[in-house]
Amino acid sequence: MKRLIWIVAIILIFQSCADVMQDDCGVDNPVEDLEWLKLQTENVPKESFIFLVRGRYKGRTVFFFDVCNRFWPSLPVIRDCSGELMEDASVNDIVEQQIIWRPEDSKCVFE
Repeated sequence: MKRLIWIVAIILIFQSCADVMQDDCGVDNPVEDLEWLKLQTENVPKESFIFLVRGRYKGRTVFFFDVCNRFWPSLPVIRDCSGELMEDASVNDIVEQQIIWRPEDSKCVFE
């Protein structure tokens, strides 16, 4: 019986580690390590009002670009780790939002 408990405990530990890796796209730096995301950030002008947000939607890591200029309309496109469009997602549904990138000479000021 003790052996069964240990086996179950080990399985649960490995499962939780796999979930963490999947949730974070399995990379240390998504901006550099996810090719589709790297290409998108490279195409953003160095002096702009655009920034990149990472968050969680239904347990999955997602990304979207947004703007910090209230005079520019914004309709963020939300994508998962593979770059696939999350059509049913809304920015209001994304939790744990965190700015993970902005251009070198960003016009955005965050406090």
